[in-house]
Amino acid sequence: MERSYKPEEFSLKKQTRNRILQDMIQETKINNPSISSFILIVDMYSLKVLSKAVNMGELVREGVLSVENLTLRRKPYPNTAAIYFIQPFAT
Repeated sequence: MERSYKPEEFSLKKQTRNRILQDMIQETKINNPSISSFILIVDMYSLKVLSKAVNMGELVREGVLSVENLTLRRKPYPNTAAIYFIQPFAT
């Protein structure tokens, strides 16, 4: 049976946004109640995904203090939690 979707029913952008905001950020905060704000560390691929799906205002409302590039030298934040959002790869 072929399943057809109406454009208003499915949006890859909405699905990606929900996965980032709900499944990644909000779940982390629920499972770690002491974390109210954090740094989001991303690689270049994940940054592209993130920037297409979520705007910085939404991230700030969720407690993201800064989005940092994994490959660049970063300022140390010794007392701040971090979430790493990176592309998986095989070694």
